Amino acid sequence: MEISVIKITSSGATINVAGVEIKGRSIVIVGDKLICDDEVVGTIETRDVKIVGNVESIQTIGDVTVEGSVGKNVEAMGNVSVGKDVKGDVDSTGSVSVGGNVGGDIDTTGSVTVSGSVEGDIDAMGSVKVGKG
Repeated sequence: MEISVIKITSSGATINVAGVEIKGRSIVIVGDKLICDDEVVGTIETRDVKIVGNVESIQTIGDVTVEGSVGKNVEAMGNVSVGKDVKGDVDSTGSVSVGGNVGGDIDTTGSVTVSGSVEGDIDAMGSVKVGKG
């Protein structure tokens, strides 16, 4: 298993990270360790992490999927998939897929698909699709 590092900032609401229910403000994944507010709360089996719930921000080395909204920015060395809105910027070395609107810029070496709108600029090396249809 490759080492992945993910830092998630949350409002403290309960979210599901890689199948583990967590309630905390600072969630970090280093390798296979899942750490919440400086305490190891579990382990994960996969490098591709799925987050269910709304979070404030995400920084990751590796792919990430968020079934919910991101209140600020997403920084990823990998693919990013967000089910709803991203209120800030998205910076990725992989493909970016957002099911809603992006409030900031998108900068990626991959392709971009946004179902809603993008308020900022898009800088992508791959294809770009914004809007429905």
